[in-house]
Amino acid sequence: MSQIISTGADHATATDAAARAAALDAIADRLKNADLFERLAAIRTDTVGRIVFTTSFGLEDQAIAHAIFSQMLAIDVATPGRWWWEQSEKKECGLHTPLRPRAA
Repeated sequence: MSQIISTGADHATATDAAARAAALDAIADRLKNADLFERLAAIRTDTVGRIVFTTSFGLEDQAIAHAIFSQMLAIDVATPGRWWWEQSEKKECGLHTPLRPRAA
């Protein structure tokens, strides 16, 4: 599997942008029948660099956070202004036991 997405501060040319768009289209086609867990795992595998999921812990966000934590994916989870483990009043979704994700 090639690493196709960069989170760095590089300046993409039109050719780079077209190549990335084609690669993203290929990933979207490959994952069209995948479930949430498979999609997040593929995003982590196919992405170079740090991934941060920002959340307000709404219902949909709880499902995404559960998929991240239960697979121990190297994806950071943050709420507006704070990392989730720094919150004094954590919202519990009941789907997972809170744990600090491993370092990327």
